[in-house]
Amino acid sequence: MLTILSMKDLDHCTASIVSSSVRETINMHSLNLAKCQYWLTDNTAYMSGSKGGAVVEFNKLYSAKAIQIPCGLHVLHIALVTFDNITFGKINSPSGLSLHSHPFNVLNLAYHLHCGYNESNKDNPLNMKTKTISKLYMTLMNYNLKRYQKPISSRWLYQLTTARQYLDNRDSHLQFSEWFVHHLEAASNVSEGYLKKWKTFHDFLQNDKLNIEIQVIKWKTFHDFLQNDKLNIEIQVMVHFGEWFYEKIIFFLISKDNSTYPLPNGFRASEMSDKVKQWIDELQIAIENPSEVFIEELLLAYEILSENEFLDLENRIKSGLVKALEAFKWWMDSWMHLPLSICWLGGIHGPDFAVVIVKVILNIQLLDEPTSIQKKYINGLINDLNIGKKDSFGLFQALEDSEFQEQFLAFSQSTHVKLPNYLLVYEFVKYRIWPIIVYQQHLEGMFNRYDLKTHPNMSVDLQEARLQLSGSKTLRTLLTKEKLLEIRSKRKEEKRVSEDGLTHGEEAATKLLEKFLKSSNKKKTSLI
Repeated sequence: MLTILSMKDLDHCTASIVSSSVRETINMHSLNLAKCQYWLTDNTAYMSGSKGGAVVEFNKLYSAKAIQIPCGLHVLHIALVTFDNITFGKINSPSGLSLHSHPFNVLNLAYHLHCGYNESNKDNPLNMKTKTISKLYMTLMNYNLKRYQKPISSRWLYQLTTARQYLDNRDSHLQFSEWFVHHLEAASNVSEGYLKKWKTFHDFLQNDKLNIEIQVIKWKTFHDFLQNDKLNIEIQVMVHFGEWFYEKIIFFLISKDNSTYPLPNGFRASEMSDKVKQWIDELQIAIENPSEVFIEELLLAYEILSENEFLDLENRIKSGLVKALEAFKWWMDSWMHLPLSICWLGGIHGPDFAVVIVKVILNIQLLDEPTSIQKKYINGLINDLNIGKKDSFGLFQALEDSEFQEQFLAFSQSTHVKLPNYLLVYEFVKYRIWPIIVYQQHLEGMFNRYDLKTHPNMSVDLQEARLQLSGSKTLRTLLTKEKLLEIRSKRKEEKRVSEDGLTHGEEAATKLLEKFLKSSNKKKTSLI
């Protein structure tokens, strides 16, 4: 098996440009274009479109028969976003801050108010950074507020993490926001003469009084969100669905196969057909009876909400499940049909699927009555053949060889999956099935050493450390386990000393807050 790693900058991402770039890479290494069997891509139209996608364009121009394997993680994200959109409504401002009542907006506002102001923000209200808000929580309630994950609508796992944090912090947020809003409102009085001096939009952004008013509105809205039972139940529904459906699938896709032949992370094609069938069946059962999945959330809703609100929530959950299933099945159903169903050969049911191939393709009648799983495979294979699906990653062609067919027949009669005992079948599975990766990000990881691996949610220290480690120059100090332990010990001691000198309680918190309110007033006085 040959692995080629190639990277190219494209001015535009269109089907024709992508397909031409792939052709150039293949020709550069003197390979046969027609033998390209599949593309693992995301599910954007220009890549995977059934009429004008890059794979279709490639096959048409170069007489190939490649198929598109959908990125499992992207499909999962599409299904989850579909569930959210139907159940809770579409986000009206996915990239900005909105105060519209929606679970995502609550999470985004929670992040924005507590972690959205860093050291570089020039227009943060009262010059009150994230560290100050955390210190106020500690001073007022002795509550260690951990940094929020920034919710990103295009990265649903981030959103799930933020939702969990919000539910954990909700009681503390309620207590803090009530106290904080009260003090912000009391500090919002500024003379009219001061306001008249700000005449431009740029001046407006720097106007302390108006910024305080905006901050009061945000904290008031956040306080209202915290007390909105219906909205908080919806967030619990979001979290539960993420844990029940999204999380277990995403960890399956990115983890390794621990079966008879352990493979690296992401190489799980031999298990995908069975798993996809299982996940689809689970969604269908949930649609028939949503209360079996969301029993705690619906019981809580029944106690708190009105009858109409409860029925509306139940109907929205069911509609969201229906649409999520449609989206998931649209992309993942291909794993249960030719040619991807051939991947069954590499899994624990390999001999069962081999029996089906022998019976249907080779037309050899076996003495034993087909088992229930074999009957399922037989029906699926016959249906595929009847609608013209005949691609098999070369298996049907390989069966024309007498030696391969002999070993394949013997493998179909084996009671245990011992592929190395059937060398030709083993080589087919090893080079045609097991190398298939089930999510695109695994491939993107190969290019990570070319990327600057930092993220807005990382602390400044962590970003600098990653930049140093990814640089071409070696670090001046050799990193050892002992030195890391020493650094951690020093940081813990610094934190302990800092907290020991901190007085807790409402009076201490009020004095801390007044420092910022007074400095803001001094700034106004000096400008008059």
